[in-house]
Parts: sequence; C-alpha cells; structure tokens
Amino acid sequence: MADKFTYKQVKKEKNKLQYEVKTSKELFNEIYEEIYKKEAKGVKVAGFRPGMAPRAEIERKIASNVLNNTINKLLPDVTYEILLKEDLNPISGIKYDLKKINEDSSIDYEFTVINTPEINVEELSKIKVDSRIEDVKNEEIDMVIRNIIQSTLKEEDWKTEPKEGEEQKQDFEITDEMVSKLGYEDEKTYEGLKIKVKETLERVKKEQSENEYAAKVLEKAVKIVDFIVPEDLVEDEVNHREHHFVERVQNLKLDVETYLKTQNKTLESLREEWRNEIKSNAAVDILTINLAKQEKLIPTEEELEEEIEKIEDQVTKIKYKTDESLRDHMRTVMARNKGVKRIVDLTKENK
Repeated sequence: MADKFTYKQVKKEKNKLQYEVKTSKELFNEIYEEIYKKEAKGVKVAGFRPGMAPRAEIERKIASNVLNNTINKLLPDVTYEILLKEDLNPISGIKYDLKKINEDSSIDYEFTVINTPEINVEELSKIKVDSRIEDVKNEEIDMVIRNIIQSTLKEEDWKTEPKEGEEQKQDFEITDEMVSKLGYEDEKTYEGLKIKVKETLERVKKEQSENEYAAKVLEKAVKIVDFIVPEDLVEDEVNHREHHFVERVQNLKLDVETYLKTQNKTLESLREEWRNEIKSNAAVDILTINLAKQEKLIPTEEELEEEIEKIEDQVTKIKYKTDESLRDHMRTVMARNKGVKRIVDLTKENK
C-alpha cells in the first residue's frame, strides 16, 4: 500500500503532530470495488435476482453508502501505515479532516495525532527537590497516647474529678495501669508505649515525606517533558464525573442547581476544577506509564500474579485472575508505580 499514497508532516506542537496525505486513485478504486462487491450482493432490483442487476442500477441504490464506507476504511488504513512508518504511538484518537475527493478519485486529507511524549531520562535525573523528615516531638507522642486512651477506655479509667474549687483539667496523668488496659501491641508500660508510638509516628512522617517528595518530583518532571494531554481524554472523564455527581445529588432528593448555590459553585466552575485535576493526573499517568514502557519496566505475568495473590478477598481475587480487563488495569497501575519509582530513584541517584 505504501506506493499508493504520499504524505508529509505539516505541523508539530510538542507531541501533537499534523500530517497532510494524498491517496492515489488506484487505492481508492481498489477499496471501493472491495466494498461494492460485498454490498451489491444483497441489493434487490425488480426483475433481477439479488445482486445480479446491471451495475448502474445497483450503484444508483448504494453508491452513497459505498463511498462513505470506502472513505471510512481508506483513511484509517492509510493513517495506520503512516503511524508505522513514522514510529508513532498515539495516546488518543486520531482526528481526520477530509479536504477533497478529486475528479480522478484520489483523496486529499489531513490527520492529527497526539503522540507518546519523548522522555529524556538524563533530563529527569537533573531534577532537584528538597526533602526532609520532621522530628517526632514529645508533645505529639503525648497527644497520640491521650487520644488512644480517651477513645479506647471508659471515662472512669482515665478521668479524674476535680477537687473542690478547681476546674476540670483537660489533661490527666497517664499510668502503666491505663496502658495495660489499652492492649496496644500488648504493651504494658507507659514508657514502652511511648517508644512504640514514636516509632509509628516516625514511619508515618517518613512516608509523608516520601510522598511529598515524589509529588514535587513528578510535578517538575511533567514540566520538563512538556507535552500535550489529549483533550478528549480529559473531557470524557469530566463528563463521567458530572454524570455521577448529578446522579448522587438527585438520589438525595436535591436539586443540583440549588445544591451548588449552597456551595458557592456552578456546574461549570465544578467542571473546571475537575478538568484541572484530571489533566494533572492524566499527565502524570502518561509520563510514568510511558517511562515504564521505555525503560522496559512493564510488569511480567509472574509479577502480576504475585500482586493478585496479595488480594485478601477471594471473590475479588478470582475476578482479577479471570477477567482480562481487570488484569490490564492492575498491570497499568503497577506500570505507573514503577514509572514513579524510576523517576524518584533517578533524582536520588544524582543528589
């Protein structure tokens, strides 16, 4: 097919590419005949068996439909060949613009594609982000322990009545007896509980710090790669959220417009909030998943099975084992996570 069309790139904006294409009359006629033969078989013309009437009579009935189907097959087929030649990997649907059907049946058209962004790993490795883990303070440990006691034990186990003339104190003396009643990791003493709570808080703060670091790194990475996120992808998700939002509000027997007024919002302002959030999340997904592909980090079947085995609910586990769409979803999530880790590791390697 390659010798039956010509093309050239006419516009490039980041990863958004536009091509101009001209197909030959031979290719058009080849596809037209293929479709005509299929559709002519069932055409009924008075005085003839189905499909056996003169071509002119048959074409009078189906010419418009055959032409439309020819174009609907020709454009995607040719575009696919161009995508292969140019080594393009679209991240959204192709947009076609039929310019002209010439008298000799050749066709002029354009198509626009949003391609997978080019990711320069060396540039990502230069990202600089500050990170620090806050120390756990004694006041934080004390507050956590008091909250555990107040939410777990009965009031008589910790609350003391004020002496005559005194006001009720908000704090109270923590004793080993209270700690023993808590059953917190089988700890029996106040000092031991403080150590364990401190360890827990340190883990939490470390995790928070790592998450904040990753978020900052990803924000900078998206800016460095600097690519266009497909609008159709974003709008589809915005419409999806709007549908579910309206459905939830109506299920509460509320009027959507009235409810939004109570929140000082309009549906359009809400859609804009969703649009920004979705676009930001989609950019991170596109970047990390494609980095995982580029770096050959896509999860293997063995890794996928290992992850599925971690699912505790047996019914859900069986679904993930047998439903290919669920497996693909999990594989994509795992690839994204590997992509995130790769970017974070790159920045740490060069600190």
